Amino acid sequence: TTARLKWLCTLMECTGLRSAELLAATRGDIETTRAGALLHVLGKGKKHREVPLPTPALDATKTYFAARGMDFDTAVPETPLLAALEEPTRPISYASLYETFTRFVRRALAASALDEAAKRQAKKASLHWLRHTHATRFAERGGDLDVLQANLGHADPRTAAVYFRAQIERRQKQAEKAFG
Repeated sequence: TTARLKWLCTLMECTGLRSAELLAATRGDIETTRAGALLHVLGKGKKHREVPLPTPALDATKTYFAARGMDFDTAVPETPLLAALEEPTRPISYASLYETFTRFVRRALAASALDEAAKRQAKKASLHWLRHTHATRFAERGGDLDVLQANLGHADPRTAAVYFRAQIERRQKQAEKAFG
């Protein structure tokens, strides 16, 4: 459904979750604090972390729950964040998630005005690309490296630093273009 895809894209862009983290997430994993909402995640290497859940992601989650005929605030803690279309309380598999996202990308590309070369590249899109989108936009918007590292669950800061280096290179090229 449209609500599910909108939620999926919003949540993934706002949080940078891995697919496995998304598939395991439940209503009970979301905690509201004075500063906002957090999503408790069991990440790579069985490491627990808290991922900030920005307002657009929380609002989209509530809207998606409503589209499933459920009240977010009263849903049982075991309710999966991402559910099967036909059963709003049953989680989906990685294969179903992959198929859902791939179908969405292909439909979007069919309706897009992109040239053929760009469409061929975009057909390779995966849900993991939204993790990279999250990290890139976080860096572009002035987020701190240590925060991005913690949000993504990277053990080594050099892994997250790639997104900041990409921004520096982009800035250098633009400065050279403007003044070189």
